[in-house]
Amino acid sequence: MNSIPLVSIIMPVYNAGQFIAESISSVLSQTCNNWELLVVDDGSTDHTASIVSDFVKVDSRIRYIYQENGKQGKARNNGIRNSKGAFLAFLDADDLWHPSKLEKQLECLEEYNVDLVFSDGWIFTEQERCKTSFGTITGLLEGADGLSLFLEKNRIPILTVLLKRESIVSVGGFTEVRNIQNAEDYHLWLKLILEGYKFYGMKEKLAYYRIHPTQNTLNDKRSTLQAIYAIQSLKIDSIIFRDLKNYHIRNWYRRLLFKYPVYVTDNFSVVLKMYREGTNRYLIYYFLKLMHSLFGTRVTRKVLTKII
Repeated sequence: MNSIPLVSIIMPVYNAGQFIAESISSVLSQTCNNWELLVVDDGSTDHTASIVSDFVKVDSRIRYIYQENGKQGKARNNGIRNSKGAFLAFLDADDLWHPSKLEKQLECLEEYNVDLVFSDGWIFTEQERCKTSFGTITGLLEGADGLSLFLEKNRIPILTVLLKRESIVSVGGFTEVRNIQNAEDYHLWLKLILEGYKFYGMKEKLAYYRIHPTQNTLNDKRSTLQAIYAIQSLKIDSIIFRDLKNYHIRNWYRRLLFKYPVYVTDNFSVVLKMYREGTNRYLIYYFLKLMHSLFGTRVTRKVLTKII
């Protein structure tokens, strides 16, 4: 690259005093130094603000923004609105970056002429440092084949992403709908791939995802349900059933039904509603609803998996 573009790093935080200093330090250690860091405080009640304030005093590239609690999507969008960079990256306040993360990804974006790049990385705890990798897929992801892979699961760890600002702005940024939070990044990747944007998965391990007892995604047992809501909100559910010959989509849905059988009745009704809308088999839908009311989720999901 002839000149290094500005990268805006968005860091949503909530009561992050335990780890945020280490996360900010990993940004300060980047070999690419043309960045700005926007720390968006989502209504913290601990000492997060004072820690960030110490960093702001010594580095003008770091800015602090406070908002009333509105969850991750709102915090990320707030950061984007206040940012200036042509490229965007995201780092949560308990995770870390490899020093060469931004430099290598800027080079990759230019080399492959894509809209978003992501990488592999390490999962770590305070007891075990970097023994398990994310195991992300590599290479180009786009179109129908890319969508099929994303309907299986979220393929992109958000802390590994670098993307063009114009692409995320064009699809309206992150969703702020409450029942999709903790899957708001998955929702964004789906929007982008549906609009024809191209992703590239790098084999390098450029980020470190921290496992600890207080993190949102660890405590939120409804994250898979939130992914279902993300799919529904984008009207992708019909694709799941229209393309049942697709091995990946069919087996993703079967695994979902068998792995998560204990949602309350209303949640399983979401699954049945997806089946009805995707197939227009209204009589079967109402039969399944009746069966669900009489025999419960366990029996009904077994019948449904036989049908599909």
